[in-house]
Amino acid sequence: MDLNNNSQLDASEPFQLTSRDNLSTTDRDESGGYLFTNAPIGNYQVRTILPTGYRKTFPNTDAYTIDLELSELATNLNFGLVKLG
Repeated sequence: MDLNNNSQLDASEPFQLTSRDNLSTTDRDESGGYLFTNAPIGNYQVRTILPTGYRKTFPNTDAYTIDLELSELATNLNFGLVKLG
């Protein structure tokens, strides 16, 4: 919970881990991590597609825009979703 509205989870703010990664499912990460491998150098938009019955809480933009160079990593591109109802 972002108590001070700084758009990040600070160490003193409460959180709840809702899932752990099941290592036997090699095509997904149930904890929310993701990785794109062998992406060519270029400009990318990273966004989430909302599942039915959810709304986005973070980020305040539609997508992250990143420029990747050879072997570059983009980190901390996080999304927040909350189930409605």
